[in-house]
Amino acid sequence: MSFEFIEQSMDGVFLIKSNKNCDNRGFLVETYKKEIFIENGLNIDFVQENFSFSEYKTLRGLHFQKNKFSQDKLITVNYGSILDVIVDLRRESKTFGKYLKFELDSDISTMLFVPKGFAHGFLTLSDFACVSYKLSNYYNPDEQGGIIWNDKCLNIDWNINFEPLISEKDKKLSTFKQVIEKI
Repeated sequence: MSFEFIEQSMDGVFLIKSNKNCDNRGFLVETYKKEIFIENGLNIDFVQENFSFSEYKTLRGLHFQKNKFSQDKLITVNYGSILDVIVDLRRESKTFGKYLKFELDSDISTMLFVPKGFAHGFLTLSDFACVSYKLSNYYNPDEQGGIIWNDKCLNIDWNINFEPLISEKDKKLSTFKQVIEKI
């Protein structure tokens, strides 16, 4: 099995393709191999992994962890498809305040590596989606933050013509302007 690391237009962000080995029983995909990640400049010590199940039209995010609890993320869609969106919150970055979006699908076996300093969210495009996140730092509820998904300043094109399913907590997230005043 092998990996292909495709650097994106924002520093440190990679799409990572992995071979999918299929036969009459199903398939096998390698989603992480530390030595290969190190060879490609990603020497990350993942310490936590989360798994989410989301129904069609579910929108999660845009979430981030602050300060010493900031997290690198390796996002894998185990089943289904999502529109994944990241927002650069790194003030020193040339792409500060910009966003990228990716369609990730379990059939294609593409993962997304997002370095520290980004807000992250996704919209479920399939009937349901199972998503796992490897994280380089532990979740700390006191250091969490978020940006409202439909922030007018960011103007993210979610490419939807329906009202997404959003948690009550996510409906109350701050605007981008409010977030950057605090970080």
